[in-house]
Amino acid sequence: MKSHVIEGPRKLATILSLAWGLSILGSMGGFDLAVGQVHTISGGPSCDHCFIERHLLATIHDSTFEGGAIGDGAAKPHVNFDGTFLIIAGPSVFSREIFFAGRDGAIAHSVGRKGEGPGEYRNPMHVMESDSFFLVVDPGLGRITYLHKPSLDFDRTVRIPGRITGVTPVSFSDGSYVMWASIGTREAAGYGLHHVSSDGQILRSFGPPPRGSVHALSASGDTAVWIGFDDYRIEKWDIEGILLSALIREAEWVKPEVSSTEPGDWVTWLTGLWEDRDGLLWAHTAGRKKRSAPAIGVELDPRDVESIVEVLDPVALTVVAQSRMPGRRDLAVPGSGFYSAGRRSTTEGLVLTDVWAYRLLSSSSPFP
Repeated sequence: MKSHVIEGPRKLATILSLAWGLSILGSMGGFDLAVGQVHTISGGPSCDHCFIERHLLATIHDSTFEGGAIGDGAAKPHVNFDGTFLIIAGPSVFSREIFFAGRDGAIAHSVGRKGEGPGEYRNPMHVMESDSFFLVVDPGLGRITYLHKPSLDFDRTVRIPGRITGVTPVSFSDGSYVMWASIGTREAAGYGLHHVSSDGQILRSFGPPPRGSVHALSASGDTAVWIGFDDYRIEKWDIEGILLSALIREAEWVKPEVSSTEPGDWVTWLTGLWEDRDGLLWAHTAGRKKRSAPAIGVELDPRDVESIVEVLDPVALTVVAQSRMPGRRDLAVPGSGFYSAGRRSTTEGLVLTDVWAYRLLSSSSPFP
């Protein structure tokens, strides 16, 4: 199996992460990845007849919400199993509803309201799905609300055992979930991943130490999770706490911000992962020119941004297909397939959010 010694700014992060995983294994044996080495995926697409098709799933007007902006702050779209939208609202101080929109972008209905009672929300940020429920994550109230599928009837709220970050947790079919968080208890301290039962109990804490460079989690069946770091390092952990795989993507266009020192430098970061039912790993990377100051409220020049979607084979260590989209500043959004969302302004002054669905034409990946 191919391996490679990492050089440059990414070397230390890789060594520390792998060393942490190996220290957990201890004397259990059976893991052959040496500290300081990581399996690499390099080069361009390996499949000449494969390509990624992108389909506009819906366009949503920000004016639908009271002064809010979909895709910014707490408002994040989530695409559920049948291809309809589930919108986490929270962009406005006047509304804490959960909005459901169809493919035409029109709001079909909403549930919930601002408050602290059953079915009420303060800062809903994420949505997950199990076989029977939508799980609405509200860090503001420190709890998860379980809504029945498909009726959306309130079932229960469950305490979150820690402070959840901006990374969307991943759920399993039984209603349990894995979150990326820092928890200060003796058993959980120092671990970034936490497997939590449907009644809010921590079943196991594991993985690398929590830090701010993680923006992507994806389930691998009901027994493991993928975790993606900004610099396109990817690790696979099973829920027993065993490090199963460690990968790093190497390409001339992968430029982590840690390697950038000057304004105008091109920087990239991994924003999302999703494993399809063929075992292929989809990855979304965003790129932009580094600015001398934060661009809060400043419209980015389309020439200074790019979105890149890749399909990786984590076993063969190859890139199956790639789609590069200059001028797009999309971010990956969670769902039962691979999706991204990005805002754009029209000449009439409207701000719109486009949500895209993807499929690999030669695979059996789900596509609405």
